[in-house]
Amino acid sequence: MPLLTLQLWLPAVGALLIGVLVPRQATRALKWSALGIALLALALSVAIWAGFDASNPTFQFEENRPWIRALSFSMNYHLAVDGISLLLVALTTFLMVPALLGSWNIEERLKEFLITMLVLETGMLGVFL
Repeated sequence: MPLLTLQLWLPAVGALLIGVLVPRQATRALKWSALGIALLALALSVAIWAGFDASNPTFQFEENRPWIRALSFSMNYHLAVDGISLLLVALTTFLMVPALLGSWNIEERLKEFLITMLVLETGMLGVFL
């Protein structure tokens, strides 16, 4: 199971679903949807942490697939975690939950704010994975 791909793209897919499916006036549904997605991302990072072998100094949960092939170059979709990036992934997903809870009183442009927060989480996870 590609845990790192799920970890990376869950907040982005959640942001897309919130943007398409949840109406702007449903503030309660917007808040709980974003918080639920952040909690799922946190649960995935806990699952990755639980399966991580700290005695192995190499990259783990590695995913490497061909992505773009051209005449003179090629690009791969490559994700992996090591001991340091695992901590940063866990910290990112952990801190997103209190960040969303701390912004619970936002009323203006709430939908845009929550989508931006989830896209931000995707970007941070992309850096660390």
